[in-house]
Amino acid sequence: ESGNPYVKEIVGTWAVQDTDYEEVFTFKKDGTGQYSYKEGSVYTFSFTYSFYNGDYVELTYDDDGTQEGFTIRIEGDTMYFSNLSYVDMPLIRQ
Repeated sequence: ESGNPYVKEIVGTWAVQDTDYEEVFTFKKDGTGQYSYKEGSVYTFSFTYSFYNGDYVELTYDDDGTQEGFTIRIEGDTMYFSNLSYVDMPLIRQ
């Protein structure tokens, strides 16, 4: 995926702006990451991620193998996630 600009652009920490749960995704260069949200306490889940078809990223959560995929678009310091549940959910680079 060396020709895919998203591989480098996604690396970092991104916070979801549209929810009450203070959701945060962190993507590391090595293809691993963490997702956390706050609902009273903070819950953190580790995942691995892979790209398909350029702009589609699939997350596989370590605890139970659950998979979640998003088509992404990055504009400046905002990344947009879209899938069957969300359209252009904005995440702001932290």
